[in-house]
Amino acid sequence: MESNISKSIKYYQNLKELHKGKRGFVIGNGPSLKIKDLDLLENDITIASNKIFLAFKKTKWRPQYYTVADPLLWEKIKSEVSRYFATIHIPSYLKLEMADKELNLKIWQHSQPPTQGRYFSDDCSKIVYGGGTVTFENLQFAVHLGLNPIYLIGCDHFYKGEESFTKSKVVTHQGLSNHFIENYRVEGEEVYSADIDFMNRSYNEAALFAKKYNIQIINASRESELNCFRRCDFNQLFKQ
Repeated sequence: MESNISKSIKYYQNLKELHKGKRGFVIGNGPSLKIKDLDLLENDITIASNKIFLAFKKTKWRPQYYTVADPLLWEKIKSEVSRYFATIHIPSYLKLEMADKELNLKIWQHSQPPTQGRYFSDDCSKIVYGGGTVTFENLQFAVHLGLNPIYLIGCDHFYKGEESFTKSKVVTHQGLSNHFIENYRVEGEEVYSADIDFMNRSYNEAALFAKKYNIQIINASRESELNCFRRCDFNQLFKQ
């Protein structure tokens, strides 16, 4: 019987440049993301992650592609995500159990960044690099799909209360809101802290790759500390 890994490789091969030349959106879950923004995206190709499903009671919009890359979060939500998504895209390092076979998982082979050289993949059937945030992996997925331009929204790139952390580690959530919807995290919950330095290096790699291959990655987030991509006004993207 063909393994899930082999099936996943074929799946990603079939998706390669499926949406070539079309615009698409990579959605972050930062506090600047608004439900009204999602309402505007029904006719666009979108990639979203993690607890984006908390918005579903308030919008008809649904993402075409859904990803999870955080091991702690995966253990918390894997029993419920099939209610919202027919297909779930995950990295190979997530802990998979027998019960997970009931989920339609499409697994990408994951690699930590090399110590030297650039790291950004345009072929998810071969490798996807981690970068401290699922948004970096989603950008690689967007490029794999052939999307161009690629717009970021909800990518605030600022994590209140985590400014003192230099490396991602497990911490206790203190109740400060760094996401688009209330109760995204619960006070006292164990979460990974944001490794901003690592994330910045990763986003810079994405910007270098995009420049080299004439791919437009544009930050349309309403508020953002991420400055390596050109900025634009989200509202202007929907004017007739």
